Amino acid sequence: MKPISLGTRQELLACLLLIALVALFYGVTSLPGHDWGDDFALYIHHAHNLLSGLPYRDTQYLFNPEMPKIGPPAYPPGFPLLLLPVLSLFGASLPVMKGWVSAFLLAGLLVLFRLFAGQLSFAARLTLLALVGCNGVFVQVKEEIISDLPFLFFVLVTLDALQTPPPASAGQKWWLQALWQGVLIYACYAIRVAGVVFIPAMLWRDWLQNRSISAQSRLTVLLFCLLALLQQRFFPGGGGYFTSLFLDFQWAELPSKFYHNLNYFTLIWGEEKWVRLLLFAGSAPLAALALLRAWQKGPTIIETFSIGYFLLILLWPYTGVRFALPLLPLYFYYLLSALQSLPPLALRRWRVPGHVLLLLAGFAAYALHYQQQWQGGYWSGQRDGIHQPYAQALFQFIRQQTAPEAVILFNKPRVLAWMTGRSAAAFAAQDPERLWAYIQKVQASYLIDAFLEGGPATPGLQRFIADHAERLQVVFAQGPVVVYRIISPE
Repeated sequence: MKPISLGTRQELLACLLLIALVALFYGVTSLPGHDWGDDFALYIHHAHNLLSGLPYRDTQYLFNPEMPKIGPPAYPPGFPLLLLPVLSLFGASLPVMKGWVSAFLLAGLLVLFRLFAGQLSFAARLTLLALVGCNGVFVQVKEEIISDLPFLFFVLVTLDALQTPPPASAGQKWWLQALWQGVLIYACYAIRVAGVVFIPAMLWRDWLQNRSISAQSRLTVLLFCLLALLQQRFFPGGGGYFTSLFLDFQWAELPSKFYHNLNYFTLIWGEEKWVRLLLFAGSAPLAALALLRAWQKGPTIIETFSIGYFLLILLWPYTGVRFALPLLPLYFYYLLSALQSLPPLALRRWRVPGHVLLLLAGFAAYALHYQQQWQGGYWSGQRDGIHQPYAQALFQFIRQQTAPEAVILFNKPRVLAWMTGRSAAAFAAQDPERLWAYIQKVQASYLIDAFLEGGPATPGLQRFIADHAERLQVVFAQGPVVVYRIISPE
């Protein structure tokens, strides 16, 4: 395999111009505040603790084993470490942190352009960047301060490093390349534990290609293990969702997860059901065929990672389109690879290449998606989130009217803990008596009922409130939020 480059100077300039246009698009579509998905609060809390010299896990978030889907007790340290420069220079500025996260996606586009320089034509690579950069899934994720886009960036950098051929001469320092690869794989793991999939993917690639594991790969694995052990030593329990992977895993759920994962892939074409299903039905067989052909030619790290990561998210406890993000650029790559092998479509005097047809179809679907979001008020700045007046009033009430040692039950516990400094836990209300037992266990002082982001009521909570009306006193009510003070029995 020849060394990979970005191409000619003109190609690089065209790539940078396209990325600049995508960056402008991100700036125009930037939204105020942050939604109620409170993963971001735990990341910022971890980063604040690192900056302040406080214990990493001292976040006032009380993990409830009955509600593992809310989030793990702690996240890996990679993303909080990446937030440190922003936090130290600008404080907890949400716009700056969102811009910082978006920068990883823009940098990832440049890596993507280089990654497939040997497989796709220049025009096809520009098409790939446009389809990924303007995709509605990525545009929406850039509005959240979460690890997904930095993870995607490091995944692409790691794929590029593992695809780079080893030194041709035995006298060259192959071990430097092995160490660099080990550091990159660890960086993925430190941001999101799912990055560990690179280890079996790399070993699988070696075995398929040579029926042995190279010395370079063995050194890479050794360094990764040492760094992972150091992380466990200094950041114990920061396993993210991997901590709760086996809490409620059931083999019977695999068919359902397979279906949902395929459904997440359809979302790359927007949310209009029949449009996305039609485009997915037309594109998925082509992408699968390209993957099969690449496998038959000789699997590379791209193929083993794609298959390994897909199998991993089948086992992951709480899959969603976020978890599939690293596979979406690879999906477009395989689709473009298949179209590139086909002859251009003849339309009278014109011969239209496959990547042009894909670009037109993709952007038509994107335009429909953004139009529907506009009509639904998503781009109006009125979307629900922590920036809304009722949310700010809630945080102010908790800070001013509750004791510092108070424990509060709220199904957005991490953002409440970050914004107020109070201990907070999620709760399950399907069994009222079990909920009351949990209240007593954690000695909760307040319970918050909320209809956030247009969502439904917490299952069983209204029944619990009715059954224990004499023990629940309304002390705050604004918008969709009601705060109850819990009165302990005499």
